[in-house]
Amino acid sequence: MKQNLLLFLMALLPMLASAYDAKIDGIYYNLSGNEATVTYNNDCKYTGTIIIPESVTYNSKNYNVTSIGNVAFYACKNLTSVIIPNSVTIINPSAFRSCSSLTSVTIGSGVTNIGNIAFDGCLSMTVVYCFAANVPYTIGGAFNGSPIGSAILYVPAASVESYKSTSPWSGFGDIKAIPNYILTYIVDGEVYKTYEIEYNTPIVPEDEPIKEGYSFSGWSDLPDVMPAHDVTVQGSFSINSYTLSYMVDGEEYKSYDVEYNATITPEPEPIKVGYTFSGWSEIPETMPAYDVTVTGSFTKDILGTCAKPTISYANGELTFNSETGGVTFHYDIDIEDNEIRSGNSDKVQLSVTYHISVYATKEDYYDSEVATGTLCWIDVKPSTEGIIIKDDATEVNEVKALPVLIQSNGGTITVQGANEGTEIYVYSVNGMNQGSAIATNGLATINTSLQPGSTAIVKIGEKTIKVLIK
Repeated sequence: MKQNLLLFLMALLPMLASAYDAKIDGIYYNLSGNEATVTYNNDCKYTGTIIIPESVTYNSKNYNVTSIGNVAFYACKNLTSVIIPNSVTIINPSAFRSCSSLTSVTIGSGVTNIGNIAFDGCLSMTVVYCFAANVPYTIGGAFNGSPIGSAILYVPAASVESYKSTSPWSGFGDIKAIPNYILTYIVDGEVYKTYEIEYNTPIVPEDEPIKEGYSFSGWSDLPDVMPAHDVTVQGSFSINSYTLSYMVDGEEYKSYDVEYNATITPEPEPIKVGYTFSGWSEIPETMPAYDVTVTGSFTKDILGTCAKPTISYANGELTFNSETGGVTFHYDIDIEDNEIRSGNSDKVQLSVTYHISVYATKEDYYDSEVATGTLCWIDVKPSTEGIIIKDDATEVNEVKALPVLIQSNGGTITVQGANEGTEIYVYSVNGMNQGSAIATNGLATINTSLQPGSTAIVKIGEKTIKVLIK
């Protein structure tokens, strides 16, 4: 009768435990407050390796996984390995009972209590890793029916003797310190860094290396925790390309990507009819680890310099000429005697002198030099110079005057318009005679030692005129 009742209760136990609140990433949980307990589902589909997380999220709420419930993995015959996180404190009775294919168990550092027959009937058990520094309280039957006598128990090095002296842990065939394994980082086929890490310790990924002009691929397949074997992680650099842009007069001319440190062959200079290219701005010999912009510009070609204008006067008109055809003349004329006079004498001396400057311009040419001249009028009869009003005051005597144009080119002074045989003298402002000439065919040329910027006194007959030497 008692035996039949026991069989009935064992059959009923899974059904009583089959309810669950949530299934998250293939594991069933009951949820309460902020805590989650791994629970049982009667279809028992746990297979292979199960890694229980430290926390889960359900309906936007986070829960800490703190316990493994009664019969949570009961009779999961295809379960081969389980890793219990550090957040779990209690492994309840029968949690892994009859998991006949379970070979490896990892118990986190937070476990303080393991219930009765929690690992009963785990017939394939060969290795247990327990990270609890303090030996968990364990009812004697926790490992009943499991071949722990031939299995290895790994515990923290400082706790080995404590486990050896505490039942049922002392029943393991061998009790050793948790081993360390080698984590090696390889970059482009060479060892970058190596570390010795205790089994099941969380792995903090190594910072990715930096190499100018290159991009790193990232680390390959780095596990979250150190497994029970050495790990080699691979990474590699790939060379970067950067943009080389050529700009002409503010607009993109050409642009292309160039690998870092590649030799740069400058782009041939562009050609534009009627223009000269400035050349490219500074171009590095090799491509740096950043984009490069090279600039250049066109300037319109200059065909030459406008010829210096000549100045002539005839029939009341000034005429400008240049050996360069099609030019535009720009002139200034200053009237020396341009002022209002008043007085009460019976005679007024009038004298008008025009100071002329002119230069020539033309598109695609440089401006010409400035030509200067002085235009004045000289009385034919000096005794009648000025205006004489007759006694009846009805008319004005006609005073005959000659227009004379005086020009300087350095120290050479040219006088046009003087009467044939007129003597012309040139003096400095301090009265020193600089030379003289006699007008022939209306033209006289006097070479002087006067320097540009000085003033010459030109005497034509009885008339004297100040001329600025250009």
